[in-house]
Amino acid sequence: MASSGTGGDEKELTISEAYHEANSLYQKVKDSMLGSSDPAQITLVKKAISSNVKVRRMVGSLALFSDNEELRDISSTNMKYLLCDFFIGDLFLNLYEQKYRDRFIKEGLACIK
Repeated sequence: MASSGTGGDEKELTISEAYHEANSLYQKVKDSMLGSSDPAQITLVKKAISSNVKVRRMVGSLALFSDNEELRDISSTNMKYLLCDFFIGDLFLNLYEQKYRDRFIKEGLACIK
């Protein structure tokens, strides 16, 4: 793994590692028994959103998909990355902070569509 170049101990993850981390956080949110307004749950959901957004950015910067590709043209190894938008949208719909609720719902639905 390459270092992030920031001089710290933080290391850059490969897209596969980042996806695994994002998916693990998504599953933790889904399996959580905490209430939707619990601060720990809100923190977990935000962390999962951030992790999935990171993967989505990596997908874009690596240009894994193009607009003229059909599903059969996509490598089966890369298909899992198509789920990032769904995960982000679903997580936004699980984020409960009353003063931002309308914004979160709109953002979530936009990602899922």
